Amino acid sequence: MKKKILFFTGNRSEYYLIFPILIEFLNDNRFNTVLLQAHNLYYKNKVFDKILESKVKNKFKFSYFLSNKSLYSNLNTFLSIMNKSKLFLKKTKPDIIFLYGDRFETYALANVAFQLNIPIAHIEGGDITNSGLNDDSVRHAITKLSHLHFTTNEMSKNKIIKLGEEKWRVKDIGFTGNYYKNYKASKKEIENRFSIKKNVILFTLHPEKISDKQQLFRINRCLEALKFFANKNYTLIITGPNDEKGNKIILTQIIKFYKKNKLNVIYVENLGSYFYLGIMALNLLKNFKIICMGNSSSIIKETPIYKCPAINIGIRQKGRLQANNIINCDFNKDEIKKSILKAFSLNFEKKVKKLKNPYGQKSYKNNILNFIYKMNLKSNKFIIKKEVY
Repeated sequence: MKKKILFFTGNRSEYYLIFPILIEFLNDNRFNTVLLQAHNLYYKNKVFDKILESKVKNKFKFSYFLSNKSLYSNLNTFLSIMNKSKLFLKKTKPDIIFLYGDRFETYALANVAFQLNIPIAHIEGGDITNSGLNDDSVRHAITKLSHLHFTTNEMSKNKIIKLGEEKWRVKDIGFTGNYYKNYKASKKEIENRFSIKKNVILFTLHPEKISDKQQLFRINRCLEALKFFANKNYTLIITGPNDEKGNKIILTQIIKFYKKNKLNVIYVENLGSYFYLGIMALNLLKNFKIICMGNSSSIIKETPIYKCPAINIGIRQKGRLQANNIINCDFNKDEIKKSILKAFSLNFEKKVKKLKNPYGQKSYKNNILNFIYKMNLKSNKFIIKKEVY
């Protein structure tokens, strides 16, 4: 009898991160797989539709419910997801739910599933950021509500066990971004869409839980440093911030900067992981040098895959496990500028080429699909009842 698997995503970045595992389940005849999304359809990357059509052998159902998402009312979004997902879960009755990361939308669904006694598999638990955001609290809360844990690295696996979870429930699968070899733009696709030079700076800055004045200060310091590189020798690719409070402040300054430097700056509000990772992968070719810069988690986790020098600005990702391709700096114009020059230097390039990725690739087949299939999810008392140490 096929097991019914539900994947949930409440944010555009989660959609990309959970996608490789979703594909594995969709292409396995042992499972019926459903994807439930709580984010606005605007953020759904249309490129993924084409990929799904070509890569997914079995038909599946996309089930959407919109959460009336408000940048200024996370609580309303939280309550909306809880109310709507309760009805959906009662109707579909999944055998297990896969959740990713540390978002409040995900936490909302975790609470509902927990109360309905539906087993939860949590991906990317155990990470630590210490950034001043709510990420750690939410991530660990989801971990304690979950029944199976799939971590991105060995350190996070050990952290979850220290939190009192039974060892058999925790498996290190590596970072899901490692599995995008077939799901990213080619050099030809990138060059058909963008006019880029040999040296590329890929910049993304997300809002943080700070005042509007501080938000403005930080984006302006970054743009002041980038202005030095807005010339014929570099291509600056700037992407829009995520949909959190404060993103309009960042976006306004980025657009002003772009209008003044159109010849050497490419601005894309939502580049999408298909092109984002494709541009990173150009770094592996002889004729390109790509560096990534900003405060996104992709600076920490994706860049090691493609041996990209990366500049992590501020403390949003503080505490995360880092490879030696990361240069950490503060929101200081001169410090950012020096970091960029260092990232492009030959000595740093040689260092990065020798890096060992702490978020290594593991086998999904052995660590997730076979593991889930062998479990008797229909009689879920065994998986639901946890021994906490």
